[in-house]
Amino acid sequence: MFNWSTSIGRVLGEHVRARAAMERRLDREHLELSDFCARVVLPVMQDLARECEAYGRVAEVRREGHFASLTILQGGKVEFRYAILASRAKRRKSLNRYRDSSGYGRDVDRVYSLREARRMDADKVARHIVTAYRKVLSESR
Repeated sequence: MFNWSTSIGRVLGEHVRARAAMERRLDREHLELSDFCARVVLPVMQDLARECEAYGRVAEVRREGHFASLTILQGGKVEFRYAILASRAKRRKSLNRYRDSSGYGRDVDRVYSLREARRMDADKVARHIVTAYRKVLSESR
């Protein structure tokens, strides 16, 4: 005989367990992305900022959550700006915007997916930023 209360209890119990497992996975992925930003992206940007300052530029590094940006100024004008977003999934190029805590949309130059963040090291991130900087400088001539 069919017992509806046992059946509903089983269905809801499975749903609650699946939801809890998904939330644990999302928390773990969020921590991985935060670690990637703190361990790889931010130190690279700070090193590049120090190097640019040695050449008379003013450099600013900002980080908010999984978003980090490097801005290089020369003579009070923005010479170069590069922003990185670490995200669970790769975004389409047309959607490379990040809404910061104050609600402003920020352009993002590079989005690293969770898969990329797991295998990305500081040298590769630095190479991406320097390549973009080189391109900006060559176009400004």
